[in-house]
Amino acid sequence: MEKGSLKSKNEKEQLSKAKASVSSLNKVIQTKLTVGNLGLGLVVIQNGPYLQISHLINKGAAASDGILQPGMARCV
Repeated sequence: MEKGSLKSKNEKEQLSKAKASVSSLNKVIQTKLTVGNLGLGLVVIQNGPYLQISHLINKGAAASDGILQPGMARCV
């Protein structure tokens, strides 16, 4: 497979995840995370006007908590 097609596939997957999470923007999810050695244990990216959880860090606070998941987005 060509590198360009991999990039396009990854972009399509990210767009698909973003669309799925945009439909759930009206939900409020609350959790309490304690900052540890790995910070909060999540990576957040800006996706247009939204902040989106890109991924969770293994053994980090967010992964251990189990409430937040990759793909979740909220309006900035």
